[in-house]
Amino acid sequence: MVDLFSRNRKHSSVIEVFDKMRKAGYFLDSNVIALVLNAYRKLQEFDKANDVCISRCMMKGVFSLMKFILRR
Repeated sequence: MVDLFSRNRKHSSVIEVFDKMRKAGYFLDSNVIALVLNAYRKLQEFDKANDVCISRCMMKGVFSLMKFILRR
């Protein structure tokens, strides 16, 4: 859905679907995150894009730590 809305330049719909998926607990891949960041950029909502980046980095850090712990 995110890809479809992005292709049709419906940036507000991209963000709406992203928010619903995130609230539902889906783990989104980097391609979807890139589309969402682009949509925020097109809508000039840079603070929200920054929040997505920070939350994504925090999640990545947590998963990297879990992998390290499970390897031991």
